[in-house]
Amino acid sequence: MELCSSIKETIKGRRPHYVRALRVLPHYPDALNNLGVVRLKLNNPTGARQAFRHLVRAAPNHPRARLNLGFLLVNEPRGADEAITLAKETIHRDPKNARAYGLLGVAYAKKRQFKDAYLNHRKAIRMAPRNAPLRYNLACAFSLQRKATEAVVNLALAIQMQESLRQEAQKDKDFDPIRDNARFRAIVHSKGKAGSGTSARDKG
Repeated sequence: MELCSSIKETIKGRRPHYVRALRVLPHYPDALNNLGVVRLKLNNPTGARQAFRHLVRAAPNHPRARLNLGFLLVNEPRGADEAITLAKETIHRDPKNARAYGLLGVAYAKKRQFKDAYLNHRKAIRMAPRNAPLRYNLACAFSLQRKATEAVVNLALAIQMQESLRQEAQKDKDFDPIRDNARFRAIVHSKGKAGSGTSARDKG
């Protein structure tokens, strides 16, 4: 997701605070997590990966440690396998973590293991039916299988819950297999009412 200059400046302004906090408390979990998020939003995935890996080592029970790292890795070459491991470790600690099942779904789809992807996406959505990114990622999985009808239905539901995902879908390569579909084009290029969500999905 592209950030406007004013938002980037706000984020850049926060980074020194997290860095100073880490100098005083080198393994402070929330500072590590926030530093990783800031670096990711400033298009520094290498720095974000470093912060998230440090977080996993320093605070393995932190609720977002493995998932933030996993959602970053899943979009990298050969990162799906490690993302699956991170998701399963999270589920072992928290069996009702919907985002962890969502990460499993994304990772299995990347590996083109679509049956496993579908099962985990559905489980995640049952746990968190109003979570728009989970529904969006299910749409991506259907698109990768060239199942345009199922992809469009789930994408429409995701955008209805979170309007910002409309713009995300316009540039998401996972939708390339159905990009020429008339219903898909109608959804992603139409103007909708502003939704309650403002951030892009976890998948990045």
